[in-house]
Amino acid sequence: MKLAGLDNFPYKTQFTQFTGGNLMVQAINANAIDIASCSETPPIFAIGTQDAVKIIAATRAQLSDKLCLCQRILHLK
Repeated sequence: MKLAGLDNFPYKTQFTQFTGGNLMVQAINANAIDIASCSETPPIFAIGTQDAVKIIAATRAQLSDKLCLCQRILHLK
């Protein structure tokens, strides 16, 4: 991010790599992360089990769809 000139945020950021979408959903439920991007399957199961996940964006690709997740209580501007 620094080399690309994208490190001057007015808020603190931290980037973490997960090995699966299910781990991202667990991290959101544990309040360990605020936002995540993953394939379409983990959020479908998370929403079906009343987890604290909200889909805020989606993109369509040739191989799979991608979703952006956040906590249900996160207020985005």
